[in-house]
Amino acid sequence: MSVREKQKSSIPIPKRVSLFIKGAQALSTSAGFAIAKKLFFTPQRFPTPERESEYKNSATISRETVNNKKITVYQTGSGKKKVLLTHGWSGRASQFYKIAPALNNAGYRVYSFTAPSHGSSTDKETHMLEFADSIVYLDKNYGPFEALIGHSLGAAASLNAINLGVNTKKVVLLGAPNSIKNIIFDFCSSLGFKPEIAKKLEAYIKEEYGQDIENYSPLGLAPQMTIPALIVHDEKDRDVPIEYARKNHEAWKDSKLFVTKNLGHTRILDNNAVIEEIVSFLNK
Repeated sequence: MSVREKQKSSIPIPKRVSLFIKGAQALSTSAGFAIAKKLFFTPQRFPTPERESEYKNSATISRETVNNKKITVYQTGSGKKKVLLTHGWSGRASQFYKIAPALNNAGYRVYSFTAPSHGSSTDKETHMLEFADSIVYLDKNYGPFEALIGHSLGAAASLNAINLGVNTKKVVLLGAPNSIKNIIFDFCSSLGFKPEIAKKLEAYIKEEYGQDIENYSPLGLAPQMTIPALIVHDEKDRDVPIEYARKNHEAWKDSKLFVTKNLGHTRILDNNAVIEEIVSFLNK
């Protein structure tokens, strides 16, 4: 059994969605593919927990437009050195409610943003390269950034932004994927789509990107990176397997792998040991 076959998402799939997917696939592969494509590019919206409110209320907030789509930018702290935080798919800037203050206390001015089609945005669809374009925009208008810190898809987007010319000294990857193909197949597997639909979605994205999709993946970009990286991953991450982090670490010449236990995919964002490791890494 492959990693993809064993992988199960930690996000529960509503029964009505599962039945809808099963019915569409039964109708035709084309119908199933149309649903998969729509869902793949449409982030889910989740309410903001109360514990994240203080961070949002303490931040200086601005609304920006990148490629005709809205993003919300948050700034905290007043240090001379700047850090940019990028959330993952279906995430939000306020998920860094513990990391950001810790970085502020360490003397960093922290920027984060809610990506296109996330949060209160009226846009519905987006993709990783729009995350990367947002990072490039913020670098030009608010940077330069001492470090980029990204969670999950936000980590992959951070590497693509560096590949697009963002000049930073360090990068932190939290729960990062390693392969675009794995992202596609893990997504389809978690929702119950058949393998042939995952293959059609892969072919579609390859055509849209205009080149080998793995050129945009952390594993594909890692060998080109000349800056230090801290790779943080939980051994029980049910969304992005630990094997992906180990492969990224092996491919990245100047990287450190920090493995946690029993935190899963998102609790690494508010774990004190992880935060201490990040601050220590940035201060070296």
